[in-house]
Amino acid sequence: MKITVAVSFLFFIAGFLIPGVFMRIFTNEQALIESGRMYLRMVSPAFLLTGISQVYLCILKNTGRAVKSSVISSVSVVVNIILNAIFILGGLGYLKWELREQH
Repeated sequence: MKITVAVSFLFFIAGFLIPGVFMRIFTNEQALIESGRMYLRMVSPAFLLTGISQVYLCILKNTGRAVKSSVISSVSVVVNIILNAIFILGGLGYLKWELREQH
């Protein structure tokens, strides 16, 4: 857990403070880098929570509770897809991502 928290914290700090550096690893297109910087900065706190949750899911699997771990993982994926649709594609009163950037 200590190692996971340390690595997750490093990714959180880097994603929050220097998101453009991460974006340049994947693309050279300035428009994508700018859009991705804003998004990466916004989601960087999730790196901490993801690291910690993965450790606990592994503990569940290793203690014979694989079904519970699978259900939790599956629900998390579904919630992630729904929230991405709402916040990125627009929905429930939220603007589409590219429209939000223009304001």
